[in-house]
Amino acid sequence: MSRPRLSTSTQSPRPLPTSAATWPRPWKQLADASGELKSTLSTLHTMASTTNELINTDVRKVMASTDKAIASIERVAGSADRMLDENQAAIANFSDQGLRQVGPTLLELRETLRSFKQLSDQLGSSNTLLLGRDQPKEFQSK
Repeated sequence: MSRPRLSTSTQSPRPLPTSAATWPRPWKQLADASGELKSTLSTLHTMASTTNELINTDVRKVMASTDKAIASIERVAGSADRMLDENQAAIANFSDQGLRQVGPTLLELRETLRSFKQLSDQLGSSNTLLLGRDQPKEFQSK
């Protein structure tokens, strides 16, 4: 098989006409694509500059604010740890004595609420006035 040989001609390509209106169609398409590429590259450059500015200013501010918040959280956690350590005896005393009293108190509260409910049900179902008294009859003249 023989390969086609490239021409070794020393002729330079034809120069393009100076007016784009007279260019051949593929050259016009290439020029249009080149213009769109320039516009796209300009937009990308603007976006990259804006992103760089945001990173250099806003992100640094956010990081500084985050550092302050973490430091504050660490102070609060440390304070809570110290408070628990200092009051360990009082907490143990409450859990030993105070919680034992909660059970009977809750039982009494339930019983009281049950009594109030029964009283309320009786008052609601009664056709009489207060606490079982009959309704007085009106005086009628003769």
